[in-house]
Amino acid sequence: MRKLILNSLFALTFLPISIFANDDLSIKARAFVTSKDDISTLRIGIVLINNSDKEITVLTKPDGRALTRDARGLLTQATMGSEMKVLGHKITPSLDLFEPVTLRPNEAAFIAYNMASSQEIEDQEEIRVRYSIQDELAERYNLWGETLTAVTTVAVP
Repeated sequence: MRKLILNSLFALTFLPISIFANDDLSIKARAFVTSKDDISTLRIGIVLINNSDKEITVLTKPDGRALTRDARGLLTQATMGSEMKVLGHKITPSLDLFEPVTLRPNEAAFIAYNMASSQEIEDQEEIRVRYSIQDELAERYNLWGETLTAVTTVAVP
């Protein structure tokens, strides 16, 4: 129940600084930090909006997450389709693992993920939130396959 309430509050407080889009899909993002027992967790929420006049399939469960700091500041990435090898063989993942959602025109999908963070993050610090599906996975399953980045600020209590 607590998770449902937190997710609902998270979705209702979605206030991006900027929205980045291509002709078909746009992205909005929100980030905040929670702390418990001296462990900080960065919580990221992404909304993908279909701006086209056709259906677009996106993935909502990233298999790769990263948080880095570069010359431009904080960057978090949610990627789908990271390469995996088992016993020397490249593994083809099931599409279901990534929780695909087919968006009709003007529909949106929500992606949420958490990351433990050892980075020092200031309240209202700018963060770039990047969403991408690897080309090979996008081609194999006929998915939308570009990279989008939104810029928002991190709320830190």
